[in-house]
Amino acid sequence: MQSEKPLYRFSPIESEDTLRQTIAYIVERSSALIQVFSPGTMPIESVTVCAHYHDEYEYLAKLVGQWGKSAENGYIELAEPFITNQISIPSLRIRQPDPYRSQVGSADFAIDFSNAAKLIAQHPKNIRLIQRPHFDLVEFHHPDYDVLAYVLGVHESEDQQAALPKEVNLYADGGSRGNPGPSASGYVLMDKAGQVFFEAGVYLGITTNNQAEYQALKFGLEQAKKMGIHTVYVHMDSLLVVNQMKGIFKVKNRDLWPIHEAIQLLLKDFKKVTFTHVPREFNKLADAEVNKCLDAQNT
Repeated sequence: MQSEKPLYRFSPIESEDTLRQTIAYIVERSSALIQVFSPGTMPIESVTVCAHYHDEYEYLAKLVGQWGKSAENGYIELAEPFITNQISIPSLRIRQPDPYRSQVGSADFAIDFSNAAKLIAQHPKNIRLIQRPHFDLVEFHHPDYDVLAYVLGVHESEDQQAALPKEVNLYADGGSRGNPGPSASGYVLMDKAGQVFFEAGVYLGITTNNQAEYQALKFGLEQAKKMGIHTVYVHMDSLLVVNQMKGIFKVKNRDLWPIHEAIQLLLKDFKKVTFTHVPREFNKLADAEVNKCLDAQNT
């Protein structure tokens, strides 16, 4: 009788040799993926091997624990770097089984946030932003393995944050081709002189126009918060979102309640946030980020 369990490459890993083959596979394939989308970036800094069965995880965690000493976030700092194809890997992690994650594993490296934003806009089908409370990740997705880039410059040092503007203009826009249909959000952060210092577009999948507009606002505010900005002047061509955020209109659509509440919580992290409705022609930069993401879905 055929097993109903999903089949994974290399799993279950039951020997040290197979584990080494798995790591080499992740490094080699991930390096090739990096060169396609972001050539010349920083080298791979660590590798995560995905266990797909609990017994496999227990075995691998114990095995890798003998290779070095524990570090942060479950990583093991290897006593001797793992070397394959002239690439040296100093740390390794074994990930616990996840029914929604079938990949062999992931390779990690670092990328500047401005380059990350450009890559996401250029390759929305293949690259997505994963936001975390204290750092961001960019995922270069492949069905078999992932490459995760830790984004540098989002959570700046005190000296770097001091150089950033504390008051910014946020232009945010969202769009859905079909309503509901393929959707994306775009946002642009400018200093008071009108100089753009951060812009990004995020493909959302199937949503409505209003959901995409709200997501754009949320993404922009989250980015401003991470950069230590205390005053945000929001400009959007969605009269609905602007008036709902001002409290002029009630939020009647239940699908918008969760994100509206999330944004209300975000507002508490700023000294001041204002909302201004602008004509569409004054929001072209954010709109361009939306269209880049949506156009890329058809290429």
